[in-house]
Amino acid sequence: MSVKTHADLLDRQLEDSGRVEKQIGELPDDDAAAGASLRPVINLYATRFGNVVSAQRNLGFNENDGFQGKLRTAVHAVEERLSQVKQPRLTILMLMMRRHEKDCILRGEEKYGDQLSARQMEFQTELAQASLPTEEKSQLLELMRAYKANFISFMVTQQTLSDQVDDLRQIYGRIRPATAKVMSAADAHAHAMETRAGEIRQRLVWLIRLATLLAGLFSMLFGRRIAKTVASTTAAMRQLGESRFDVVLPGLGQKDELGDMAEAVEMFQLRAREKLQAELDVKVERDQAAADLRKADIARLAGEFEAAVGQVIEAVSAASTELEASARSLTSSAVESRQLSMEVASSSDDASANVQRVATSTSEMAITIVDVGRQVEEAAEMSREAVRKTELSDQRMVGLASAAEQIGSVVQLIAAIARQTNLLALNATIEAARAGDLGRGFAVVAEEVKSLEMQTAQATIEIGKQINDIQAATTEAVGATIEAGDIVARISDIAMTFVEAIGEQKETSKNVAFNLQEAASKTTQVAASAGEVTHRARATGGASMQVLRSAELLSEESSRLKRELGGFLRRIQAA
Repeated sequence: MSVKTHADLLDRQLEDSGRVEKQIGELPDDDAAAGASLRPVINLYATRFGNVVSAQRNLGFNENDGFQGKLRTAVHAVEERLSQVKQPRLTILMLMMRRHEKDCILRGEEKYGDQLSARQMEFQTELAQASLPTEEKSQLLELMRAYKANFISFMVTQQTLSDQVDDLRQIYGRIRPATAKVMSAADAHAHAMETRAGEIRQRLVWLIRLATLLAGLFSMLFGRRIAKTVASTTAAMRQLGESRFDVVLPGLGQKDELGDMAEAVEMFQLRAREKLQAELDVKVERDQAAADLRKADIARLAGEFEAAVGQVIEAVSAASTELEASARSLTSSAVESRQLSMEVASSSDDASANVQRVATSTSEMAITIVDVGRQVEEAAEMSREAVRKTELSDQRMVGLASAAEQIGSVVQLIAAIARQTNLLALNATIEAARAGDLGRGFAVVAEEVKSLEMQTAQATIEIGKQINDIQAATTEAVGATIEAGDIVARISDIAMTFVEAIGEQKETSKNVAFNLQEAASKTTQVAASAGEVTHRARATGGASMQVLRSAELLSEESSRLKRELGGFLRRIQAA
């Protein structure tokens, strides 16, 4: 154990001794006297220990400190000088002194010091007889005297250290009985304290039972009041949990625990209100940023939608305009066909009347041959005119069929545009769903576009059906016109035959009568065919009018769609 460690331990023991003395002062007189007797002994021990430390410090804690270091330095100086002068006798005497020095250090006996002094006297005598310069002898003598002085100081200090250590042992032996006495008194006092503590614990048990009974009575007396206040506070805290910060806290201002709890809840109310306000501010900023982002996305989508749907609307508008023009052309052709068919019917009626007149005048043919020839010429001319009008009606019917086919192509184009519009409306609905609440109006317009597309598709289907009816009626009208043309051509041939055979009319009057009856029958068929053509032309006109109305409706709906889209895009851009 080092000196510093031992000194620290001694200081702690002195502090403990002070505390022990303070506690012993509260004990009976005999115990206090026993404890007080320790203090002087411990103080004496501390004094002797300080002397031991001081002596050891003077002696040196290692071979280079204190008198140990000085003695070692002096010995080395003498030995170094002797090694230079080459005097064996002096070296032997020096070695003998070193042996006596070691014996004295190890055994601590004074005789070794006396022997070292005797050898030193011999060293001085031998040095005086040595053949060395006077100056060299003086230096060796001075070094030897320094060695002797350091040895004497070392020996005296070592003896003092030994005496102090012996005293320290004796003092420590005196401490043990007093310490044992104090420990015995402390054990007895501890036993008495344990007995006293048992009695106190028993009393505490009864006191706790009594306090529990009193606490139960107190809780019965004041529990309702406290429970009511706590229930009100709990209800107020629930309202605070529901973010209702205008609640009035019960118990504020009371100078008790309930008042402290109410103040704590009020502090929580203030902190919660501040936190909620901060969260609302952050949410408003976040919502504003999200709204700006959604607004930019909606503006971008609106631009893309306008670019895509605008082209479709323009195409629908152009197609509806073209369909309207074709419908007007079809209506005009149907009107002309009806007029031509009416003219054909009128001509057929005239031809039939003429043939009837020829038939009734057969009996007068002989005497009115010239008149018959003239009438036959007129009938031939009328037949030729009927042929020309029939050919013209045929051409009109062919044009009507071509127009119907063109209208069918336009209707197919409108159907394709309607399907594309449906796809665009579906894409717009999906984008509106992604946009959330801001895309709700966009979704409404997309639904309107989809509804218009469905109406357009329905109208296209109706137009297709009507065009098919027109084409069928036109085909039948063309067939009837061709048949009427054949009949009229035959009438014309018959009339020419009458003209050529007028010279033989008398001999073949019966045959002429028969042929006239046949011609009357054919002209009646021509009139019926012309009536059918008129009926078909009227049906064609009705269908063309329906196509025209559908085209006009499609044009109006296209314009409305364009206006609605423009208004929606303006609302989106303004939002």
